[in-house]
Amino acid sequence: MKTLKVTLSLLILNILGISFISFSQYAPTLRDNSEWYTYSWFEISYNTTFQIMGDSTINDTIYKKVISFPTGVTPLISNTDLVREDIDSKKIYRRANGIDYLMYDYSLQQGDTFTVQRMDGGFLHNLVLDSITSTLSNNTGNFLQTDIETMRVYYFHDPEFAFIDNVIWIEGIGSLAGLIYSDQSWNGGNNGETLLCHYNENSLRDFHYIYYEEPNPCESIVGINNLEILNRVKIFPNPSIDGFCRVEGRDIKSIEIYNSSGSIISCSNFPINNIAEINLSKSPEGMYFVRIVFNDFNSSVIKFIKI
Repeated sequence: MKTLKVTLSLLILNILGISFISFSQYAPTLRDNSEWYTYSWFEISYNTTFQIMGDSTINDTIYKKVISFPTGVTPLISNTDLVREDIDSKKIYRRANGIDYLMYDYSLQQGDTFTVQRMDGGFLHNLVLDSITSTLSNNTGNFLQTDIETMRVYYFHDPEFAFIDNVIWIEGIGSLAGLIYSDQSWNGGNNGETLLCHYNENSLRDFHYIYYEEPNPCESIVGINNLEILNRVKIFPNPSIDGFCRVEGRDIKSIEIYNSSGSIISCSNFPINNIAEINLSKSPEGMYFVRIVFNDFNSSVIKFIKI
C-alpha cells in the first residue's frame, strides 16, 4: 500500500508538471573564488575571465566584487561589477547607477515571465520560461561537459524577439552566455557571448564547452595549468598555509607576483639552478597571481592562494 501511495504521488506531480528537482537544495552562484571564462564573437573575437574577488558593502548591503579582464593577461587593470545573491528568494542582482537590477530569478516556474531591464534602464524585454529540467541540451554537436549533481537547467525564449530564442541558465553557474549576460541567447560560440568554462569555489571545473574555433579554451589562462606549463613549471604547495611555496621549472626568465588588486609585490630573475622560493609570510591571506615569464618570452599567470 505504501508503494502504491508513492507511485500515485509521483503520477500526480508529473501531471501537474512538477518534478522533484524543484525541491532540491538551492545551489548558490556567487561563491568566493568562482571563475568564469567566456568567448565573445561579434565583429571580432576575444576571451574574458570573470572572477569573484572579495566583498564590498554599500548601505549595509554586502555585494560580491566580480572582476573581469582579458583572459591570459595579468589583471593589472580590470572592470569591476557589484553583484549580490539573495539565497532565500533565489535571486541575483547587479548594481549600477545606484540601483540593483535583477539578473537571475531561480524561483520562477514553467510558464512564468522574467522581465529584463538593461543597465541604462532604457530597454525592457520579457523572457518566457519554457521548462526546468535536470539535463543540459547541446544542439551544437560540439563537446560540452557538466559535472554537477542534481543540476537544474532553465530554458527561456523571447516571444517578441526571434533572435533571443535560446536563453539557458544553470543554477549555481549562471547563463551559458556568461555570468553577467543572463538575458542573451546562447549560440554555441557562433555569435554573441559563450561560457567556455566554470570553476567552482574549490577550483574544480564543473562546466566545459569546446567549439571548433577554440580547441582548448580552458588552457593557459589564470588559475589553470595546461599540460605544457605543467611540464615546464611547478608551484607547490598551493594553497599555502604560511605563505611559502617553491617554484621549480625550466627555461624560466623571471617571476612576478601580484596581489588581488593587480599591484605588483615583487619581481625577480629566476635562479640558475631552476629552483626559487616565494615568500608571502608577511602578506595577508588571500589570492595572488604569479606571472612566470619564459626565456622564449611566453608567459603564464598562475593563481596562488595563501590560507
